[in-house]
Amino acid sequence: MKHNLYFFLLLFCYGAFGQGTTEGELATREDSITAAIGVNLAEYLPPLSLLIEVAKENSPELDFNMASTKQQEYELGLVRKDWTNLVSIGAQYRYGAVSGGGVSSDQALLFPQDLSVGAYAFLSVEIPLSYFVGRKDQIRSAEMSVEIEEAKKASQERLTEREVVETYNRLLLIQELIRISSEAKESSDLIYEMSIERFRDGELTLDQLGVNTSLKAKYSTEYESLKYEFSITYLQLERLIGMPISKLQNSQN
Repeated sequence: MKHNLYFFLLLFCYGAFGQGTTEGELATREDSITAAIGVNLAEYLPPLSLLIEVAKENSPELDFNMASTKQQEYELGLVRKDWTNLVSIGAQYRYGAVSGGGVSSDQALLFPQDLSVGAYAFLSVEIPLSYFVGRKDQIRSAEMSVEIEEAKKASQERLTEREVVETYNRLLLIQELIRISSEAKESSDLIYEMSIERFRDGELTLDQLGVNTSLKAKYSTEYESLKYEFSITYLQLERLIGMPISKLQNSQN
């Protein structure tokens, strides 16, 4: 069951980097994970501050928060300019008799002295009482929407930073556990090999050999399980920063 969970997470993390990943890139990533197990991880990985910075730059959640904040800023601008909806500008052109009655084109030719021609422009302002009462609240509501989105963005930044720090430290912890487990595995392998020789010489019973065999299996399984956990956590860290760690290392060099 644990191996199936690892396999699923491994596929998920690989898929997070896109369908365009080539077999060569996958091999390089697997090599980098294998290499990371046996080195000083604190020196092998990029600085934690850089990992956090890159994670924030590549975070889709933060991109969404920034877009939402921008949208609310536009909404605030529209609210502040809504007074223009109360102002209307128009123009009229008049062609008719002095008396105010309209004339036809034929009449205009016969009696040009009775015509008046003119262009008129007007500015109309209509301000309902509700505008004075509710405008301040509408602007404040729009401002609060902007502040809410900015708070969400700050919260997401802290969440991203915490996830990177926790994953980074968990990776260091698992590596240390692998080192301890490796020593225990080597000891159990040696005890098992000696037990085989002693069993052949008749110095150990079958039950005693079975105990040492179980001990070897226990530490071997623990060692492999920790390697699985290391790979998963390593890929999780890559998913958080939005790129393979090897590429980030190359960009520093």
